[in-house]
Amino acid sequence: MVRYNLASFIKAISPFMGDDLSDADVLNELFAPLVEAYGIKNRYGDVYLFDYAATSRIMTGKDDVPGKIREVLDRPDCESVITKWAERRFSKLSDGAKAKMVKSISALFVEEDSSLRQARDCLENSAYNITRFLSTALIAALIADNRTGYNRRLLWATQKGSLSVIEADLLSLAFNKKHAKSPKIVVIPVNTDYTMAVDDADAFKPRVSPTTLHGKFLCRAFGQGVNLDDIEAAVKNSLNQQGLDLNKPLPIGTVATFKYSQTVFYLLAISVFDENNNAHASESDIAKAADRLVSYYAINGQGLPIYVPLIGTGLSRANLSKDGSLKILEGAFGNDKNTIFGDAYIVAYNKQ
Repeated sequence: MVRYNLASFIKAISPFMGDDLSDADVLNELFAPLVEAYGIKNRYGDVYLFDYAATSRIMTGKDDVPGKIREVLDRPDCESVITKWAERRFSKLSDGAKAKMVKSISALFVEEDSSLRQARDCLENSAYNITRFLSTALIAALIADNRTGYNRRLLWATQKGSLSVIEADLLSLAFNKKHAKSPKIVVIPVNTDYTMAVDDADAFKPRVSPTTLHGKFLCRAFGQGVNLDDIEAAVKNSLNQQGLDLNKPLPIGTVATFKYSQTVFYLLAISVFDENNNAHASESDIAKAADRLVSYYAINGQGLPIYVPLIGTGLSRANLSKDGSLKILEGAFGNDKNTIFGDAYIVAYNKQ
């Protein structure tokens, strides 16, 4: 399955921009309207240009879209800037060539990918409005996560989705400025009470430990200026929409959502706190949670990529090995592979 991102967009549009243009030429021309309109400079204060080596890292998925380019995508006139460039660039292209270009780009679209909604609407509602189609399609490509490196090991792929194992830092994928602009889903394992208070180890009956992924997620969110009240309100609202009540016992595998920037967090209940606030889960609990997670994603994922940690290997006391957790997750996603739209990544922390 070819991912829709900047690299695949360049490959699709290049044949219609001239036979003598290199990938670097195409990349710099795509960036030029934004660079000129917003005065984007490189770290040395020079005009932002990509050389052969930097272009190669983009095209092979080793590098993501530069943060300085992504920062201007929120400008209200950004789409207009790109549309004007597209009008000038493709005004002399024949109708037949325009149709082929639209077909080449739209063939990359994932039907459920919400970031492509505007481009798809242009295609459906105004097939000959080539310039607005190109501007929305390019913006979607710039928003998408271009990095495919992460020491990726593909487990399986269908025409609609895939499952891979990657080595990466899950919280960096979720919160880092460069990654946060890219729409995605990140799974965080929590307890069934959805406790959102982090305590130091010397506290009496400490609740969420700052050394767990749950605790690290909260500390990172608070460090980004997110308020505890905002997270708790989002969790309560998400559960209420599912007909669930936070004041009543919630089943293993419950998913509540919280959004930060373009990252949607799936807070997955995998463990139960005892009277001393120690988390407990069994291997069967982890398997049940994985199955319910995949079912929830298949219905609500909207084609976004999902990043899942090796659940049950930490302080949940499920005592799963990393291979054991991987086997459970691989089985859960594999059982629903024909209903999944989007790319799923099982994330092994790169120090594991």
